[in-house]
Amino acid sequence: MCCLTWEITKFLFNAIIISILTGIVAAWSYDRLIKHYASQDFKKHLSHLRSPDADTFDWTCHAMQESNGRLINKTPDGSTVNIQHVEGNRLKIRLKQSDNRIWEGELNMQNKSFGTLFAKYVGEHEYRFMNVYIGVDVEGSIEYDYIFTMPTNDNLYYMEHRTDNKIIPHYNYGREVFRRKKS
Repeated sequence: MCCLTWEITKFLFNAIIISILTGIVAAWSYDRLIKHYASQDFKKHLSHLRSPDADTFDWTCHAMQESNGRLINKTPDGSTVNIQHVEGNRLKIRLKQSDNRIWEGELNMQNKSFGTLFAKYVGEHEYRFMNVYIGVDVEGSIEYDYIFTMPTNDNLYYMEHRTDNKIIPHYNYGREVFRRKKS
């Protein structure tokens, strides 16, 4: 009887250990599966925003009208944008200004149309943190993809280093819209 009790105890102990390990593996697999499908869903939804390659700046930038800050200027402001998909819900955005200065940033999408972008001018101490809305606009019969940027820290922030060892912060940029004809 003693040996039988010991065998039953070993069997139950092994069954409990196997159940716990199976539960851990199942939970990990489920988590990975959900993340994979969410990543694929973002990739499918965001892939049309990509530029053809990393060197093509095919999005134009438009500032908002000074007379009415809710409407975009029809004329681009001279800056162009390149967008590349990084992974899952992340996009790499590079903006080249008309003076050839470039800022680079990463856009993290919270859902399919809203995200946050942190950017920095290449080689400079200028930073930008923005909320971003992605949508489609129709002008006449032409459809445009657009990315509307709203500075979170209320403007582009940069540090001016002076020769007298003083650092002066500047804030001087507002909302912008990146646009491209829908293909």
